[in-house]
Amino acid sequence: MIRRPPRSTLSSSSAASDVYKRQYQRRVRGLCTLLQVNMAEDPVDIKLDIEKKCLEEHCTHDVDQYNQCLERIKVVPEDLEPHCFPQYFEVVHCVDHCADPHLWKTLV
Repeated sequence: MIRRPPRSTLSSSSAASDVYKRQYQRRVRGLCTLLQVNMAEDPVDIKLDIEKKCLEEHCTHDVDQYNQCLERIKVVPEDLEPHCFPQYFEVVHCVDHCADPHLWKTLV
């Protein structure tokens, strides 16, 4: 009976390992070629523009509440640890809720 190493071995001395290495190298070369084609232009991050537009048009009420909170806590002693976390997270939630549908459309 002839003993052979299992096919899925990653041992550096096995023939299967050589197959894995070649597959990996081909995959990396293909990705690099794809990236060079797609990276001919500098990428533009549209998320920041969409979020800015959402802040200005849809989330003004939440931003106003956050700013009012920041003004209110200026007079509170620091030992009471004043914060505006709830208002801040309302702004973040509003921006995410507004921007997400626009971002998902660009992924298609």
